[in-house]
Amino acid sequence: MKDFISKLGSNFVVSAFVPSLAFVAMAIVVFKPIVPPELLNSMQNTFEPFGQSGILLLASTVILGFTLSSLNTSIYKILEGYSILARFPLSRNRQLGKFNKLKQQLKAIENEITQMEQSAKPDEAHLSRLEDLRYYIASEINQRFPFGEKAILPTAFGNMLRAAEAYSADRYGIDAVRLWPRLIHVIPASYYEKVEQSNNSLAFLINCSILSLLFGFLCMLASGYQYLVWQFALQDKTEVLYFIPINYPPIVYCQRIYIYGAILVVMWVFSLMFYKGSFPIVMQYGNMIRSSFDLFRFQLLKQFNLKLPKDLDLKQEYDLWSKISEFITIGEYRGTLNFKYQTATDKAEKTSSC
Repeated sequence: MKDFISKLGSNFVVSAFVPSLAFVAMAIVVFKPIVPPELLNSMQNTFEPFGQSGILLLASTVILGFTLSSLNTSIYKILEGYSILARFPLSRNRQLGKFNKLKQQLKAIENEITQMEQSAKPDEAHLSRLEDLRYYIASEINQRFPFGEKAILPTAFGNMLRAAEAYSADRYGIDAVRLWPRLIHVIPASYYEKVEQSNNSLAFLINCSILSLLFGFLCMLASGYQYLVWQFALQDKTEVLYFIPINYPPIVYCQRIYIYGAILVVMWVFSLMFYKGSFPIVMQYGNMIRSSFDLFRFQLLKQFNLKLPKDLDLKQEYDLWSKISEFITIGEYRGTLNFKYQTATDKAEKTSSC
């Protein structure tokens, strides 16, 4: 239990707490000049017995961090393009165009290789370069896109994750989404820790991207808020609404409009940078998922009480995993899986016979 709590704590600190702390600290510094003094005094009086601003910073960070952790799956799904972006065909068409372009390049290279191999005196050096290029492009397709046009998602982020999910189904007939929660229980702790570290690095960058985007949105609201105050100040209105007190000359609010506008641009640039910077980590995390199925799928069979057939070839294994995936997913399967269960009565009989 202690190991689980410490692990959860470290995951939370890396992926959510640190980005949230940076967000809250920046928000306090950037937006403090425009927050009404009455609201600031009220918040400070509320937390006065606990240390005022310190407890406010910590409480806001923890709440925001746990919110990010709880919404982690939903955030991933949005970035993958399952919900909002799925309604905009242009995004998917762009990804589909990149996929088809790589496919066409691969096909052209394969045709050229075939022609050279059939020629009387092929240029071995050029043929070797073409084979290296074919390997590179095929690897890019497998790393960045799932198998088949129908599986293409609207974002590069989503396609790289889906490519990792589709790997086990293409190679072994394993439904990765259904069997991953089962596989993690047979993965050695040291290896699974590396998988978690990769996932934490990815979550850190994604949370930084989301919070930068949110911070820019808040700056946009702040800029609009200062524009209203500026207009009221130009009209010499000292008190218009409870939330819009006029405390400074009009030039101050005009300057704030440009300042928050500049911060808005900077934050959205950072958001894009964090998002793009997550791509290598997505690929690394995807490769960790792929290798988990490569290395530990037979241990999962043992946990299912299924024996490996003698002289098992890839086709037989593919058919076996397809049956298991179908059974787990929809409760039906083709043929017989031969699960062997050992009840408490069986164990007692064996003990008495000994």
